[in-house]
Amino acid sequence: EFVLCSNHASHLDASALADPLPLGIRDRVFALAAGDVFFERTFATVFAAGFINAVPVWRKKRTPKALQELREK
Repeated sequence: EFVLCSNHASHLDASALADPLPLGIRDRVFALAAGDVFFERTFATVFAAGFINAVPVWRKKRTPKALQELREK
């Protein structure tokens, strides 16, 4: 297991980090994405979850169990 981090130059960071990875492990790579940007509209949700395997991080709708939920995903 490993963690890749970027300097957040754009919304394409997740794609730029995942692109050089072998295809065999890309289905196990999950990008953290702002829930209020990528998961509140249908098209954005389909793109984020379906194409970049993103997991939402809710910046304003936090719950005490939020970190545990991310770990489980």
